[in-house]
Amino acid sequence: MRKMIAGKNSFKLMLGAFILMIVILIVFNMINKNKALNFESISWHQMGERAHMSFRIHPGSPDQNFKLDVWLPTGEGKPSQVSVRLKELKETASEMVLPMTYLNGGADPYGFEGFDKYTYSAKETLFKMYGEWRVNIQITDADDQVFNYEKEILISKR
Repeated sequence: MRKMIAGKNSFKLMLGAFILMIVILIVFNMINKNKALNFESISWHQMGERAHMSFRIHPGSPDQNFKLDVWLPTGEGKPSQVSVRLKELKETASEMVLPMTYLNGGADPYGFEGFDKYTYSAKETLFKMYGEWRVNIQITDADDQVFNYEKEILISKR
C-alpha cells in the first residue's frame, strides 16, 4: 500500500512540475512577443525638381515613430494626399498602409528656398522582426501631380 501512495505522490509532483514548466514557457513567450524591437533608425531623403521628401523611422516602445516631411513649391499648398505603404520582402508578406496624420505646414525658414514644408507622422508597431522591407511613398499635390518614391530598407539590430 505504501508503494502505491508513494507512486501517486511522485506522479502528482511530476505533473505539477510539467504544468508549471508549460505556464513559464507561455508567460515567457507572451513577454517576448510584446517586447519592442530595438533597431537602427532609418533616414531617407529624396530631392526632385518639383517635390522633395524625407522619411524617418525610429524605434520606440511599444510603437515605432514614423515621420514624413514633404516640400512643395511655395504657394501650391499642402499635398492633397500622401500614402506610405510598406511590405516585407517575403513571398508570403502582404503590403501594409501606414496611416499618416498631418501635423503642420507652410514656410520653412531652414528648408529649401522656394518650397514650403508639410509634416506628417504616425506611431505604429509594424516591425516585429528584423528583415528587408520595401517602402513606397506617393505624394499627390494640389494639381493632382503624383510623385512616387520607392526604396528597400533593412531593419537591423542596433
